[in-house]
Amino acid sequence: MIRNELRIIAGKWRGRKIQFPTVAGLRPTPNRIRETLFNWLAPYIHDARCLDLFTGSGSLGFESLSRGAAYVLCLEKNREAYEMLRKNAEHLKADAMEIQEKDALVWLTEHLPQPLKLTTPFDIIFVDPPYALKALPKCFALLENQTWFTINTLIYFESDVPIELLTLPDTWEILKKKKAGSVYYYLTQKTRIHD
Repeated sequence: MIRNELRIIAGKWRGRKIQFPTVAGLRPTPNRIRETLFNWLAPYIHDARCLDLFTGSGSLGFESLSRGAAYVLCLEKNREAYEMLRKNAEHLKADAMEIQEKDALVWLTEHLPQPLKLTTPFDIIFVDPPYALKALPKCFALLENQTWFTINTLIYFESDVPIELLTLPDTWEILKKKKAGSVYYYLTQKTRIHD
């Protein structure tokens, strides 16, 4: 297993490294995009409850905790990536990170009130599946059916196609959007309950 490294940009673990394996479809959010994203999230990240649906390297989850998030649930179905996430969390003593070896789409479909801390809504949800899955429209639709996905929840997602080629639920509003190279990235918010 080939290990790669990236650095946490800011917060209590600033400069600390996390490792991730070389796995098909796993592409950590680049530093430049991550920095922009967390500038966007700065007013919301403190004490936030976060869900990282396709965790991969864990860069978004660890960065969130480093900057003051209260809890991050990470879902990752690849065994190598999952094991590395657990090692990184143990190394950083990231006790507020819960890691499940789970397919995000299956987890959303099951709509179970497990993990233990799902008694209150998530504040921030990261949706960054491998591009080859073409999973964003399905994720958006599944999220709309969750009881813990509610007014004011923020949803961040990355795509290899512009938003015009995706179907964004009409209850979501685009707060921020940007393009870096071939990556389109967006911060949206659920602003109302579906009619």
